[in-house]
Order: sequence, then C-alpha cells, then structure tokens
Amino acid sequence: MRREAQAGPWRISVTFGPIPADVVHMIALNSEGGRFVLDYRFGNSGAPGISAAEHMRNRDAEIDAAIEQFELSPDWIDPASLYISVVAQREIPCPVDLAEFRPRHFWIPDATADALAVKYRDEASAMLGFGIARTTMGPPYRHSGSTHPGCPRYVVTMAEMEPCPLSSMRGTAKATVTRSTWVDAADRFANSPFDLTEDAKLAEYKAIGQIGMWHLAAYNESDSFRRFMWSYIGLEVLISAVATAGRGDFTTILGKSATLGEEVIRDLLWPPNTANDDPNRSIRFRFALAAALLSPNSAADDVEAFRKLNQFRNNIHGRMVPGAEAPAIEAFRLFEQYAILATEYLGSAESDGGAAPE
Repeated sequence: MRREAQAGPWRISVTFGPIPADVVHMIALNSEGGRFVLDYRFGNSGAPGISAAEHMRNRDAEIDAAIEQFELSPDWIDPASLYISVVAQREIPCPVDLAEFRPRHFWIPDATADALAVKYRDEASAMLGFGIARTTMGPPYRHSGSTHPGCPRYVVTMAEMEPCPLSSMRGTAKATVTRSTWVDAADRFANSPFDLTEDAKLAEYKAIGQIGMWHLAAYNESDSFRRFMWSYIGLEVLISAVATAGRGDFTTILGKSATLGEEVIRDLLWPPNTANDDPNRSIRFRFALAAALLSPNSAADDVEAFRKLNQFRNNIHGRMVPGAEAPAIEAFRLFEQYAILATEYLGSAESDGGAAPE
C-alpha cells in the first residue's frame, strides 16, 4: 500500500509492505559500496600503468559485484513484520560537470556532496518528517523498530549514473524504514488521508514534518536525558505551530463561551501595538492554548504535566538537582499524544494551517 503527496517541489511517498527494491538498492550501495570507496581512497592505490579512469572502473566493478550479492538480513524480510518506507524526492540542477570523467558509483566529489547536503537537508528532513507524522505516529505503531542502519539519508539519482549517497551525511535513510506488526495498521494506513488540501503551502508540510522528525528522534533515543530533550523540543515545535495556526479558532471558542465576544477576547489575549508585533507569551501560555484547542477534556491534567516538564527544562542551567533523573517517559508520552493531535489539526482544512511558521 502506498500514499503520496506533493509539497511544492517535493514528492513524498510512504509504502507499507516489503522494503521497495530501489530502497534495498540504496542500502546495498551505501553498506557495501562505502567500503570500497574507503579502500580505494586510503589503501588500494592504482597500480603502475593503470590510469585513474581505469582504476575507478575497477572500483565500480567491485561495487557492482558486492551489490549483486547483497541481501537484507532476516530481520528486514520477515513476512510477519510491517515495514514502512518513507521517501522524499525533488529535482535539483546537475551538481557536477558531466563533461569530465566520472565513475558510475559515488560520482559526486565530497565538497559538492557537503554543499548539497547543507542546501537541502532541512527541507528534506521536514519532508521525511511529514511522511512519518502523517502515517506512523502513535498506535498501532508503538512497537515499531528503529530505522534501518544501512540507509543513506541523502541520495542523488541521475539517468545513466548509479544513485550517489552523499556519504559525508550518512545517517538514517533515503527512505526511513521502520517495523511493526500488520495488526490494525493496514486498515488505518489504507483509510487515513495523507496529503493536505490542494491549496496547502509548503510551510504547512514543513511544520508537520518537523514534528515527525522530532518524534522519530525521541522514539529511537535510548539515553533518558536526550530523549527528554528531543521530546521537549518536539513539544516546543508543535506548540508554536498550533498556537500560531489555531489563534483564530481559539479566539472563536472563547468568544462563544463568554459574554465578552471575540473582539474583546482577541484584544485581551493578543493586544495590538504600534509595531504590530505579538505580545510576548510564555511557552506555558501557548501550551495551554494548544491543550484547550486539541484536547479540552484532558487539558487541565496536560497543562499540569507540561508545567512539571517545563520546570525541569528551566532548571537544567544552574539549578539542576544533582542526580535528578530526566522525566523522559512523561515527556515522550505527552509529546506523542499532542504530536498526533497537532498533526491531524495542522493537516485539516478547519485549521488556519496557512499561518504555520516557516
């Protein structure tokens, strides 16, 4: 099963089922080909009388042979497991002068690869995060495995050339691949909307994507302090997005529940000034707004839970109690709860999603 969305120049796809062949090829190329790149760079120098071009052709042939023999480990081809592959793609200008000789494998020089990664990584991560946020957060994915360790995060593909991982940026995936069981997941995936409305802006995809990437980082983190931090940062991201996009909805809700009316409520909460700047509202104020908007039935308890997390976060610099253990479980539980709600809200036609920050 497959879901697709177009976000500006980016095409995002999520596949439920066996890891797609092109993603397996990326894993093989990165896992096996990377060894030969290092070998030829630091150990296997060209023999006397062998040209640089022939030396690179020999390297290409060895990489081809290694890829042909590559197989995924049993953990990644288990028919009883659910594999989720997330791919984000866009067109870019050709990064090299093809008039010069290039090996077929790893044909982009390191300096160019670094520049490409820096130029596109934030948007690429946000687009991958969008796929994660819209399809894999929360039940029934709670027991999903970690990202496949062999996948390159950034890859450049081109006709007549082999896909080229930007090797200096190796990390998680050209596809982000996670695992869980098929139980209940297939129906949810098949019936849940994926792409946003036709008039949705790239900023809305990016706002949801940032939530998804912080959720993945917090989920995969084993260190309790870092897991707390990734969860808290994720909360900050979603609080900012919801508090911005949902201002109109929140004002309307309060206006209807009070005799003061929307205009008075708006001026009380967000009084205008001569510079037309927003008043400085604390993160606790903005979380309370998000809680009231997204989960009014649990808002009182959630606001109290966030108060404790915020207090721990504020005490990190200078006032931390020695030996204090980070409330990682509590932070991730609250983050996941609101990440799911925020993703649905920001992706709905009812929200003022167009106001989501860049």
